[in-house]
Amino acid sequence: MGSGGAIGASYTPSWVARSERLKTDMAVLKDRITKLKEYHSKALLVSFDSDNAASSHVDVLTREVQASFKRMDGEIRGMLQPDARDDDLQVRQQVQRQLAQALFKLSVEFRKEETRFLNKMEA
Repeated sequence: MGSGGAIGASYTPSWVARSERLKTDMAVLKDRITKLKEYHSKALLVSFDSDNAASSHVDVLTREVQASFKRMDGEIRGMLQPDARDDDLQVRQQVQRQLAQALFKLSVEFRKEETRFLNKMEA
């Protein structure tokens, strides 16, 4: 059992590595959303400068967050590749669902923050 376990433990399927990378990317995305909230607050402050740095940060960070959502959504959808083995299919599907749910929750948080910000900008 000793040598067989070592061989099995050293091999990591690509979908496992992808799921770990996605979890890390989601943590970074969550930090970016938090940073975006800070920039929203700064952009909403009354400023007499025509060049509002916070506003430009908001635009850039919003585009980055949107691109991250799109990229991660594609990666999650691609986790179930047709050439994959069937012996771990149920596990991969469960991991895929969990990642999709986590990304969806972040998306809802982002959209609520964007809506709040845009409503305050209009007011």
